[in-house]
Amino acid sequence: MNKSGETDLLLVGPSGVWVVEVKNRRVELSAHRNHWHFQKFDNYGNVAGKGLAIDGRGRNWGKQASEVAESLAWWLSHNQVDLPVRTAVVLVHPKASVKSGVNPSVDILTANRSDLIEAMNSDPTIFAPDVRDRVAQLVRRDHAHHNQQT
Repeated sequence: MNKSGETDLLLVGPSGVWVVEVKNRRVELSAHRNHWHFQKFDNYGNVAGKGLAIDGRGRNWGKQASEVAESLAWWLSHNQVDLPVRTAVVLVHPKASVKSGVNPSVDILTANRSDLIEAMNSDPTIFAPDVRDRVAQLVRRDHAHHNQQT
């Protein structure tokens, strides 16, 4: 199904499908369109390092999630399930933060897991249980297929 890489979480619920990239890093993240960078801090609050927030393929974390979501949306549509696939990047380290996010190419960019839950719960779009079940069935079938090949 997905040649764009993997995702950390795929959430399927009443408000739709979410591709969630999870980062457990003690960083302060800034995301400005396609330029994502971070600063690491030591225990005393001093900058201990800086870098680009990219994966092993050179994609920023938002693009990493967006490419997977685009691929998944296409694949679901190809299987007669047309619905939006939303994206999130969530920093889960207790001392992580998002300094700024300007058009970060994802629906949610946060260091607070509650923001993701709130976004999912506040979406007025409700997908019927049979649609959610069909998405889950398709994903499970695809994973089983790929597991047999390895």
